[in-house]
Amino acid sequence: MSADFISYCVFGPNKLSTNHRKMKKATQVMNDLVAVALRAEHLQAADPNDKVAELELEELVQTKLKNHEDLYDLRWAVKYQDKPSRLIDELFEVWHHGSYDTSDRLDPRDPKRKVWYAGDMTWGDEPSGFGFVTMKHADMAGLLDIFEIE
Repeated sequence: MSADFISYCVFGPNKLSTNHRKMKKATQVMNDLVAVALRAEHLQAADPNDKVAELELEELVQTKLKNHEDLYDLRWAVKYQDKPSRLIDELFEVWHHGSYDTSDRLDPRDPKRKVWYAGDMTWGDEPSGFGFVTMKHADMAGLLDIFEIE
């Protein structure tokens, strides 16, 4: 058995845009994501075998969360219920200031962009570093597309 290096490597602008349209869209995405995750948690806790609740959740996912197919992948969003936009703040924090598990460099193809990297050695589980987890959640929420991170 050996350790694995699990990471995110993305390209994006040197400075993330805070224009009103992008921030409004990102906030709406997070509000919808948290609302659906909380509703899913409530309905599944009430009766995990309730077919009506299952259909309600399917409809919520199809109308509110176009990028998601599996609600179980979204359970992490419940932790943002106090302030759904906190993930946006965290994304800006790790993008502009980094964390212990991140690194970034100018993109050699375009000096107006950068290469951003987060990861860590693990023994089969996912890394738990702030940078990696923030980028994973931002990716799952669809925030990377909004802020032109690829």
